[in-house]
Amino acid sequence: MIGPLASKVALVTGASRGIGKGVATVLAEQGATVYVTGRTVNEGDYYLPGTVGSTADECNRRGAASGGRGFAVMCDHNDDAAVAALFERIEREQGRLDILVNSATQLSEDLLEPKPFFEKPLSNLEMWDVGMRSYYVASWHAAKLMVRQKSGLIVMISGYTGVTYTYGVLFSVTKGTVDRIARDMVIELEPYSVATVSLWQGLTLT
Repeated sequence: MIGPLASKVALVTGASRGIGKGVATVLAEQGATVYVTGRTVNEGDYYLPGTVGSTADECNRRGAASGGRGFAVMCDHNDDAAVAALFERIEREQGRLDILVNSATQLSEDLLEPKPFFEKPLSNLEMWDVGMRSYYVASWHAAKLMVRQKSGLIVMISGYTGVTYTYGVLFSVTKGTVDRIARDMVIELEPYSVATVSLWQGLTLT
């Protein structure tokens, strides 16, 4: 059986675990060729379980009946050169990109500590680098491919946190900005038949 997404190529960032992994495996199950990115290559490299390789393997398993495939790519989405190389690889190997799902996120170690923003370190701005800026950078690269083919979908993983205080100033602002990027990008991409959407999932325990 050939799946409904058998001719589609997708990229899911931050797919070693959690929401990114869930999206990637379902896309493969529906027949898509899915590039899975993240920084975790070996179990134990991160305090939560999951690797890009294990997600790609699950994509291959779940996509076996529909033609779906998974490709694991180690990529730090805080590294613009690495991200550019990722998109160059996809273009070289597939010649197109139909779906981008921005899910890569960097969470500060003190995210859940009930302290005001001025008592937390400025290094927590890393949540803006991977989780907001990285969404924009990946979307920039994806748009160039999608505009050329005059089709595509860019998805931002966000949530109700974008409109209510959650976990602190930086986290809330990150999600609120992601929503705004999606809303404004669609205006400039609409003439090329490229859609953008901010996906609000419920509370998800990875």
